[in-house]
Parts: sequence; C-alpha cells; structure tokens
Amino acid sequence: MVSIIIPLYNAERYIKETLVSCLRQTLKELEIVVVDDCSKDMSVNVVEDLMKTDQRLYLIKNRENQGCIKTINIGIRESRGEYILVLGQDDRLEPDHIERMYKIMQSGDYSLLYCTSRLMDQDGKWIGESNTIDIAENPNIISRKNIINSCGAMIHAGKLKQAGLYPEELGFRNYGEWYLWIQLMALGKVKFVSEIKSNYRIHSGNLSRTLYNKENMLNTKRYNLLCMNLACMLLNLEGAEKIKWYVYRVIYVLKSDIRRILKR
Repeated sequence: MVSIIIPLYNAERYIKETLVSCLRQTLKELEIVVVDDCSKDMSVNVVEDLMKTDQRLYLIKNRENQGCIKTINIGIRESRGEYILVLGQDDRLEPDHIERMYKIMQSGDYSLLYCTSRLMDQDGKWIGESNTIDIAENPNIISRKNIINSCGAMIHAGKLKQAGLYPEELGFRNYGEWYLWIQLMALGKVKFVSEIKSNYRIHSGNLSRTLYNKENMLNTKRYNLLCMNLACMLLNLEGAEKIKWYVYRVIYVLKSDIRRILKR
C-alpha cells in the first residue's frame, strides 16, 4: 500500500482538484490521509464531502495550528503504507503516477524516488517545467543546495522512520525537506526518474516563497547551514569535495548577511 499525506491549511480553492487526482490513481491500494491544520475557510467541508464517496480518504483535524512539518508527521504516524508520498494541497498527480513510482521503488532498495514537475499557475495554466537535477550526476551537490524536487516524490516508510520522520526537532514550522533528503541518502539509494512528471502549482501562497522573506531570513540561514553541516558529516566529504563545500558555505554566509543588511 501507498499512503498519500496531504497537509491542509486554507486551500478550499485547490483541495478538491488535488484529492480527485489522488482518488483517480490506477494503483488502487492506497490511502489518502489529509491533516487539517486549523483551516479558517471551507477546506474541511470539501474533504468531508469527498469522504462520502471513497473510503480510502481520511481526515485528521489538528486541535491547534502546528505548522507544516508537524502536520505532515501527524499524518505519517497514522498511515499504514509501505511507501509515503507527501503531496501539496494545491498540486496534482497524473493518473498513473503512483503506480509507476511504486513499481520502481519495488525494483530496488531505494529510500527516496523523485521526479520532475510540470509547472502551472494558480488557474491551472501550464507555464513550464522544473529544472530538476539528477542526483546521480553529482551526489555531493546535496551538501551545498537542495536539488531534490519534493512534488510527487515517494519515500520508503521504513527508511523514513529510521530518519525520525520530518525533522520537527529543528524547530522550523514549515520546512525540513532538505535535511530529510540528506538523512535518506545516508540510509539508502536515492533515484531520479525523468520520465515521470508531477504537477506543481505556483502562486502567491506557496510556502517556499516565504523562505527569504525579511522576517524569515535568519531562520532560513540557520536552517541551510544545519543542512550543509549534516551533509558534510553524513556523506563523509573529503578532499576536493570538502574544499568545495567549505568555500560554498563561506560564500553563502557572506551573501546571506549582505542580503539581510540590504533588506533592513
């Protein structure tokens, strides 16, 4: 079984489209766990209406707002699947996405399988494709930046539990994927599949857009440095690769400090 985890917060405009794309998957052995993080709109009503039509759809309601990372982990702890796919509340999957990813995951000892994404705007109009990098071309690049596309990615549930789930212990409410990807690389194989494409929606409410807001810049810097340090330790960087990592880290600190000063 595959478990699709969807953290939900104020997405009444998109959530039905997202859920329908999950319910129409050609692989029928799946469950869809929606965790609502105290939405203030009609999102929950939309989910509850769809629950009447398909018993594979579950809804968990947080008693208080937890943030995206803790909300995802709540869903994972309640899931039963051998594989986990965390999907954005506004994104979509092609009908055969889960089945194709599932077959590849079963063919090898993979901790993480990721793909590229078609990009769409808030109205569903196609606007391009993500420039996703194959980790096999340079595995150590993950020590300098997050190059793994999370939309449509499938994770081995056992490896995810070994990693301790998404890193809520770091204290960042809405991001932690890069840190997790590094842990999963240390626990097993990570594979990129270029021929499978998820559908990622770009709009003003994307959480990724908040990373470099003035209010978040110090937290973002701290988080990125934690990820870089973890990668250096777990991936055993040596020689030229460690020098590249060190130089990039120094440059990153300088750039982030200058950016923060300019935004004052």
